[in-house]
Amino acid sequence: MSDDRTVDTGMEPPELVVLVEAIVGRVLATVGDREASISLTYARAAGTWFVDVTPGNPLAASISVGIADSDDEFLVGVPNAHWELWADDAQRPPLAELERQLKAIVLGRIETAGRGTDRPAVLRLTDGTTRRVGRALLPIPWRWRRRTSFDAYGSD
Repeated sequence: MSDDRTVDTGMEPPELVVLVEAIVGRVLATVGDREASISLTYARAAGTWFVDVTPGNPLAASISVGIADSDDEFLVGVPNAHWELWADDAQRPPLAELERQLKAIVLGRIETAGRGTDRPAVLRLTDGTTRRVGRALLPIPWRWRRRTSFDAYGSD
C-alpha cells in the first residue's frame, strides 16, 4: 500500500477518522495490495471527512468512506453505489460492520445491479452471510438485473 496520505484542508483529522483510516489500512494489508493508496479529504460544506481508497487493480472497486462530523453515520461508496451505516442504540459508530463490509469489497465479493449512479449492491461477507445495501426501486429478482462485478484488490 503506498503511503499517499493527504489532507486537503490542513486540519488535523478527528480520532474517528484516524481510526477508520487504520481499519482501511488493516483490511488492505489482509489482501496485500501494496499499490492501493489512501487519501483523506474534508468536505467543509457537507461537514464530512472522506477516507478514499484507490486500488492497484483497475478492475477492483474504489472505496470512499464518509465520516460525518456528527460521528453517528458512515457513508460507504463504490462506483455507482452508496449506502449508509448508522450508529447503534448506544451511539457507537458501526466500526465492526464497516470492517466486515470493507473486507468483502477488497476481496471482490461485491456486485452492483441496474443502471445509473444509485445502484443497489450485494456484499458476500467473509462469514458466509449476504448483505444487501443501497436502494432497490423495483422488486425484480437479483438474477434478472444487469449486474456489475468487481475484481479483488491485488496481492503480493
